[in-house]
Parts: sequence; structure tokens; C-alpha cells
Amino acid sequence: MTRQNQITFLSTSALLAIACSASAPSATTQGTEASSDIPSVPTTPQTPAAETKVTPIDRSRLPETGPASAPKSKFVGADDLVNRDTLKFASPAHAAAYDKLEACFVRYGEDWTAYPRRRFGNFVNIEWCRGQGSHLNCAGGNTRKVPGAGWTSLEALQYERSWPQVFGLSFTTGQIPEQEGIAVAFAWTQDGQSVIGDHISATFQEVQDGKIVSKLTLSMGQGFALGEKRVESTTKGTAAELYYRLTASPATLRAEATRQLDGLESVVEEALVADMPRKCVYGPYKGGGIPPRCIKKVALDESEKTEARELLERILAPQRKLIAEHADAMHAGLLELLPAECWAPTRTP
Repeated sequence: MTRQNQITFLSTSALLAIACSASAPSATTQGTEASSDIPSVPTTPQTPAAETKVTPIDRSRLPETGPASAPKSKFVGADDLVNRDTLKFASPAHAAAYDKLEACFVRYGEDWTAYPRRRFGNFVNIEWCRGQGSHLNCAGGNTRKVPGAGWTSLEALQYERSWPQVFGLSFTTGQIPEQEGIAVAFAWTQDGQSVIGDHISATFQEVQDGKIVSKLTLSMGQGFALGEKRVESTTKGTAAELYYRLTASPATLRAEATRQLDGLESVVEEALVADMPRKCVYGPYKGGGIPPRCIKKVALDESEKTEARELLERILAPQRKLIAEHADAMHAGLLELLPAECWAPTRTP
């Protein structure tokens, strides 16, 4: 990792470290934009009340998005802003985790754009982002793909019939260096019910000269398309256990990545040897835009098996190289996004 990229990572890490060490509770919003007479969030330690009488800040008037800038145009959900106190979490644990994460994210700096908590569809969402297009949208277009991008989205979920009851905990956060280094993104969803279910993923990308040259995603399973079937390799343990294997050390991260890639290679080879992947033999196309019928399914021939093995190798080789050469930077980048003070999932999910 270049010194320039190290500086980039460290600046964001320092920001989150400051956020997580702050003892003040997360602020709430009244559903309107902050005005110039709103007091700013204190940035220096306050004198203990026992020594000096301090007038409490009316936190209901503080902008919940912290120092980050406001969007420059109307955004999705702007007509349905939500006060934090309105939300009634089904799980106290989710509420506590939600508030802790928000307290960490809320103090992103002025180079970020903050979108206040609002409701749209099944989502109650609050977002922060920086980089191209961030003043218009935190998740649209290529805002999470361009060099210099950074993003965080924190969500609770709801059904209209039971509002303001909310459930689940979902967030995604990531950053991409400007020119050189390792881009890191992490996503977690727990108890998302029928809306988005459960999910965990950590994605790492190597950036060279502002371009992505390799990518590896680690999650609860790896998959590969064979014929007209997708072969799956399942990751052992729970989502929380996977998270701790990814974050414990560069060595455990490297071991987990190796185990997932080896596991996928193994199940693909087993399927090929057993003639398990099948392909359709289709009948004639009769026009009218109706796909031809699958008459029967047959095993892949030897040339197709060879082609599948070669394709898998072309996919796995750069991923193995990425983890072999950059495990330290990948691990550091993941902890930078989610310091332990901000996020520590329970071991059961």
C-alpha cells in the first residue's frame, strides 16, 4: 500500500475513531433542515457538571447528520422525514446497535453529504456519502464505484400496517481510494424478514491507477454457474462468526478467504466428475417470442467441462493473489470502516 493511500485510510479511520469515542447520545431531527441558529455539536470535552454548571443542549434541534453537508436538491423520502424517537424497535438489541452505529457515522466531515432519516417503501433510511454525485444521491448510478467514493447507509425496516414499529438492522459502508490501494465495502442485514432477509458480505478490490483490477467478496456462500445450474459452497458457522473471522487478524482473514475459494473449487470439481451439472437440449423455436421448450437435460461434454474449469481458474487466480498480497491492507480497511467500538455483533445470528 502506498503512503498516499495509507494517509487516505488513516484520515477516515481517525474520523470514525473520533465518532466512536464521543460519549454524547445521537441527535434526533424534527424533520426539517437545520437553520443557522441551531447550535453546533461540541467538539471539545465539556467541563464536568460538578465543577461548572452547563446549560444542556436541546438535542431535538440538532441536525442528526452532524458536520456533513446537506443535499443540494430534493431526495427520495424528503417528504417523509422521521424523528429517531418515533421508531419503535421490535428488538432492544437492534435498537442499541442501531444507535451505536449512528453515533459513529453521524460525525462524518464536511466533504460528506448527509441524507436525514426518512421513510420510503419498507425502509427507514439515513445515509452519508462523498464523491461523484453524492450531493444528489448516495446510492444511485456509479456513486459507489468511482475512485474517491465513500458511503454509509443505516436502515431499519417497517410494514405500513404496523408503523411506527420497525424491525431488523441493516447497514452498508465502504470506501474506494483515489488512485492506488484496497477498496473495502461491508454489508450486514439481520432479521430483515420478507423484505431483505439476512445477509453479510465483505468486498475487497485492488485499485491501480484509479481502476479496479481484482475483486473478492466473502460471504456465507460462494457460487459458480455450471451448465444451467449454480453450484454453491456454504461457509461454516453463523454470520457473526464469519464477521469475527474476517476481523480478528490478517491471518484469520486470509485463512477464511482461502477456505472459501478452495471450497468453491472443490464443489465445482465434484459436480463435474459426477456429471451433476446438466444442460438443456431445446426444441425448435416456433416464433412469437416464446422460448423453445427444454426437451431433455444432458451432462456437459468434456470440452464444456474443460472450459468450466478454465473459467473458474481465471476467476479464482486474481482473487487468490489479492488475498495473498494484500491481507494486511484488507484487514486494516475493514477495521477502519467498522471499529470494534462501533460494531460488535452477537455470536448467535
